[in-house]
Amino acid sequence: MSESQPVKFVNQPISESLKSFTNIRLSSGAVGRGLVVLLVADGLLLLFFGQPLVMDAALLPLWLGGLFSFVLADFGSKLRERLLLTGYLNFLYLLSWFTLGTLPTLALILIGVSLAALLRVGWGPRLGLGKVSKTFAWRLALLQAAWFSGALLVVAAVYHLLGGTLPLDSHELVATAAALLAAFGVPQVLALWLAGDSGLAPVWKAPRAVFFLEIFLLVLAPALALTLPSAGTLFVVIVLTLLGVQALRDIQMLDMRWQLTQRVEQLSLLAQMAQQVTTTLVLDDLLLSIYHEVQRLLPSTRFMAALYDEETQTLDFPLTMVNGQRVERVTRPLADTPTDYVVHSGRSLYLRADNDVLRQKLHIALPPPGENRSVYLGVPLLAGDRTIGALALEHDDDPNALDTHAQMVLEMVAGQVGVAIRNALLYERSTKMTNALALMNTSVQHIMFNLDSAKGLETACATAMAVSGAQKSAIYVLDMAHKTRMRLAQQHNLPAAYVQAFAEQPYEPEHYAAGAYVVPDTREDARMAEAGRLGQFQASAQIPLRSSSALVGCLIVYYERVHYFQQHELDLLKTLSYQITAALDNAELLKALEIYASEQAQLVYLSRMSTASLELDKVLAGVAALLEQMVSIDHVRVAVLVAGRERLQLFDTGGSRLNVRNLALHALPEVQALFSGAQPLLPQIFQHSAGVTSPELRALMQENGESTLALVPLTVNGNVLGAMLLGSRTPREFSDSEIRLIEMAMNQVAAQIYNARLFATTEEDLKRRMEQLSLLEDIAQEITGALDLNKLISFVLQAAISATQADVATLGLLTEGERFWFIVRERSADGQWQEHYQTSMAQNGISGRVAHTGQTALVVDNQLDPDYIVPSKTRVYRSSLVVPLRKEERVMGVLNVESEEINFFTPQQSSFLNNLAGHAVISIDNARLLQERQREIETLQRLR
Repeated sequence: MSESQPVKFVNQPISESLKSFTNIRLSSGAVGRGLVVLLVADGLLLLFFGQPLVMDAALLPLWLGGLFSFVLADFGSKLRERLLLTGYLNFLYLLSWFTLGTLPTLALILIGVSLAALLRVGWGPRLGLGKVSKTFAWRLALLQAAWFSGALLVVAAVYHLLGGTLPLDSHELVATAAALLAAFGVPQVLALWLAGDSGLAPVWKAPRAVFFLEIFLLVLAPALALTLPSAGTLFVVIVLTLLGVQALRDIQMLDMRWQLTQRVEQLSLLAQMAQQVTTTLVLDDLLLSIYHEVQRLLPSTRFMAALYDEETQTLDFPLTMVNGQRVERVTRPLADTPTDYVVHSGRSLYLRADNDVLRQKLHIALPPPGENRSVYLGVPLLAGDRTIGALALEHDDDPNALDTHAQMVLEMVAGQVGVAIRNALLYERSTKMTNALALMNTSVQHIMFNLDSAKGLETACATAMAVSGAQKSAIYVLDMAHKTRMRLAQQHNLPAAYVQAFAEQPYEPEHYAAGAYVVPDTREDARMAEAGRLGQFQASAQIPLRSSSALVGCLIVYYERVHYFQQHELDLLKTLSYQITAALDNAELLKALEIYASEQAQLVYLSRMSTASLELDKVLAGVAALLEQMVSIDHVRVAVLVAGRERLQLFDTGGSRLNVRNLALHALPEVQALFSGAQPLLPQIFQHSAGVTSPELRALMQENGESTLALVPLTVNGNVLGAMLLGSRTPREFSDSEIRLIEMAMNQVAAQIYNARLFATTEEDLKRRMEQLSLLEDIAQEITGALDLNKLISFVLQAAISATQADVATLGLLTEGERFWFIVRERSADGQWQEHYQTSMAQNGISGRVAHTGQTALVVDNQLDPDYIVPSKTRVYRSSLVVPLRKEERVMGVLNVESEEINFFTPQQSSFLNNLAGHAVISIDNARLLQERQREIETLQRLR
C-alpha cells in the first residue's frame, strides 16, 4: 500500500442513525440476559402483585383495544435513528395496568410482542417495513418482553411503596408521578443493558419534538385511566384504537422523513465522493477510501473490489476486507461465483443465500463449505462501455442488511468511481513500466559491460525480480561442453534443495517455440509440480535467451503465489533477456579471446620446447608436462609405430623418467584401427564406465586408475605415426576448445616426433653402419687369420647374433651328397650359448629355397611361410632372415638367423648379413681347401 493517506471526505457522512432495527446486534448473551430478566420480573410480579382487579365483561373490549394498539405500535416500530422510542408502548401497558391490574397487563405485553413478531416476519416486507429473520424477530420480542416486564415490576413496586392503589385514584398524585418517572427511565436502561449494543441511544437523545411526544404519551396514560369511569369503556376503546392507528401513521411519517433525509445525505456524499476520488491516482489509497465510505453507507461483513483483466481473463482482488480486516490479495481465472457473473454480464446482482432458483438460473455455484453468507450484493464497475471490475458486499448474519435500496446506493457509488479506478490502473501500470525501464537502463551497464560475468548475471537476476514483482529468479546457460543440457549459472532466493535438484536442466528448445514458457499455477502443470514444491513457488515464467536464432539459455522468474502474466510483463522480461544474451555473448567472446590467447601462448611455448631438442625422450617428456597443464590431465602416453614392423613403442611419461615398452600392434585395437583406416583420424574419448573400450585398452586404463582416456592420432602429411593417449583419473568431458587445442598441439607434436625419430633413425643407422663396418673389419681380420673351420664358423655365427640381436643363428654348408650340414648356435635355458650340429636334405625348408634360388629370404612370420621347418621342439621362433653363402656363381650354403618376435629383422640387417656372408664364404672355402690339402699330405705320407 502506498504511504499516502486515503482520501477523506469533508462533509458529514450519512448518519449511523439511519439504520433500521435490523442492525441491532442481538447476541446469544443478550438473549440469555433477557430470558433471566423476563423470568425474574414475571415471577416477582405474580408473587407480589399478581392479584387481578375485578374485571367484568365491560372491560374486556378495553383490553382487546389496548392489545390491538400495542401490536400496531410495536409492529410499525423500526427503532429509527437507533433510538429507544417506547412512548406508545409505555402508554398502552401503563393504561392497562392502571385500569386492569398486573395479570392482564403481563398478558398484554407477552401476547402483544409475540403477535408483533409474527406480523413482522410474515407481513413486514408487504407493508414496506422490511423483512427480518425468524430468529431475529423472536429474539427482539423476548428482549422487549423482558424490558417492559422489568419496567412494570419497578413501576408496581414504586407505586405500591408510595401507597398507591388500583384502580388509579386522582388523589394519589405522588405515587403516580413516581410510577411515571420509573416507566420513563427503566425501559431505557434495561433495553440498553440487555441488547449490549453501544450504538443504541436512549430517548433523551432524540430530537426535541420526539422527546416531548414521549413525555406526552406517558402522562396521557393516567389521565385516560381517570376518565374511564365517567367516559365509559367504549370511549376509551375508540381512543386506544385511534392512538394505535396514529402511532403507526406517525412511525410511517417519521420513516418517510428519515428516508428523505437519508437520500439527501447519500446524494450529497456521492457528489462529494465524485469530486474527491479524482484527487488521487494511487489505486490502493483510492480503494481504501471507497471501502470506508461504502461501509458508512452500507455496513457489511465483507467488502470486495474486483478488477477484470481482459488480456489474461482473470479477476484480481486488490482489496478484500472481512470484518474490518484486510485479507491477502488474490488473482484467479474467471469462475462461477456471483462476482464473476457481475463482471461477465455487466449487471448488478442481489442474491440471498436461500434463493437457489436464481443461483441455478444464473449458473452460480454454491459457496465453499463454511462460507455460507446470508446475502450478496454486487455491482459492475464501468468505464465507458467496458466493464473493468465489480464492487461487492456480503453479510454473514442478516439477510436484510442489504436490499434493493442498498443496491441502488452501491450502483451510484460504482458509477462515480469506475473511471477513477480505471485511471488509477493506467497510472499504476504506466508508473511500473516507467520504473522498470529506468531500472533496466540503469542495470544495462552492469549487465552488458561488466567483465565479471557472475556479477553481471547477479545484477540481471535482481533486475528481473524488480521489474516483474517475482520473489525468486534464476539464469540457466547452455553447457558448451555438453550441448544437451543447461546449467544453473546464477540464482536469487532459491532454496538449496531446488538448486541441488535442478543444477542442470535438459536442453529443450521446443519448449520455447512460441516464446516464453509461462506456468501461472505449477499445481496444474505436471512438468513443473515437483520443481514448484522444491523451489517453494506456485508460478513461473521462462524467457528464452537467444543469440541470433540459437537458444543459449533461459531467464526464469518465480512467484510464491499463483500469478497470471500480462503481456507487458513478458515484454519487459524479454527486453531484459536481450541484455542478458548480449552480456553472455560478450562474456563468451572475451572467454574465447582469453582461451585463444592462452592456446597460442601454450602452442608457442610447445613449439619452442619441442624444437629445442631432437632427442625423442626429451621431446616427449616436455610435451607430456605441457599437455598435463594445458588440458588438466593426469597421464600422458605416446604409442609410436615401429617403422616396417607390426609393433608399437609405448612411451610412458609417468614417474620421474620416460619408460618405453614394445607392444604388438594388435595389443591396442583402437590404435591399430587408425593404421588400418577403419577409424577416422579424429580424437576419441573413452570412458571406463561406459564399457565401449576393448579389453586391452581397459587394462591399460586400469594400470593408473584412469576413468577417462582421450586417444588423439599423430599424423604427418596424412601418414599415421601413432597416437597420444591422455588419461584422467576422474571422469570428465573435453570441451570443443580443448579438443581443438589438443589437435593443434598434436600437429606440432607429431612433426617433432617425426623429426626426432628421423634424427634418431638417421643417427642410429649411421651408428649401426659404423658398427657394422667396424665389425666387418674385425670379422675380416679374424676370418682371414682363422684356419680352423669350426672356430671360423663359430665366430661367424656369433658375429651374426651380435649384429642382429637374433635368438639363434645357423650356418649350413652343402655337402657333396646334396645335403646340408648345419652348425647351430643357440641360447640354452640357463642363458649360455651352445652349439650343436644337424643335417637335412638340401631341398628342404627356407634354407633349401635360398640355396636353390640364391636369393635372400626375409620372413616376417615363420608360421605363414609354407617352407618353414621348426628347428626346435622347445622354443618357437616367429621370424627369420636367411642369406646365401655364394662363391662366384655357386651357392656353398646359407647363413640363417631367427627371432622369437614377429617381423623382427630389417632390410638393413639383411644387407649386413649378406656382407658378413661374403667375407665368411671365402674364408670358409680357404679353410676347407686347407683341410683338404692337409688330408692329402697326410695320405701321401702314410703311403711312403
